[in-house]
Amino acid sequence: MQDISLFRLNCLRGLYLFIAVGFGVSLLPNILSPHTPAVPTRAVVDHMLLAFWLLTLFGVRYPLQMLPVLLWEMIWKTLWVVLVAIPQWRSGRIEPFTEANLGWIPLLIVFYAVVPWRYVYANYLLKPSEPWRKKTSAPRGASLAD
Repeated sequence: MQDISLFRLNCLRGLYLFIAVGFGVSLLPNILSPHTPAVPTRAVVDHMLLAFWLLTLFGVRYPLQMLPVLLWEMIWKTLWVVLVAIPQWRSGRIEPFTEANLGWIPLLIVFYAVVPWRYVYANYLLKPSEPWRKKTSAPRGASLAD
C-alpha cells in the first residue's frame, strides 16, 4: 500500500463526514416522511442517494477502501458540469434546476484536492486485477514435464 499521510486520511474522513451530515440533514427527512413523492423517479433518486449516504458513513471509518464511492460521485458531478451546466452557461440560458445545483461545484474542487491521486493510480490502474477465472491445476499424477 502506498503511504498516505494521516493528514490526507483525515481530510478524506472529513469529506465523507461532511457529505454524510449534509445528506443526513437534507435527504433523510424526505425519505423518512410518509408521503409519496410527486414524481416517481424522485423516489428512485432519493433511495440511490440514501445508499450513497450509507456508504459515506463507511468512508469515515475506511477512507481508502471507500474511494471508489467518492470517485463515482466526482465522475458523475464532473460529467454533469461539463455536459449540462457549462453548455447552458455558454448559451446564456441556465435552467432553474441547473442554477439551483451550481452551489456544490466548489465542493467538487475540494474532492479533487483531497483524493490521493498517486494511491488511485497505483491501486486502480497499475495494480494487477483479481483473477478472472479459477487457476487450473495439473491432473493427479501428471508432472510439469509431461
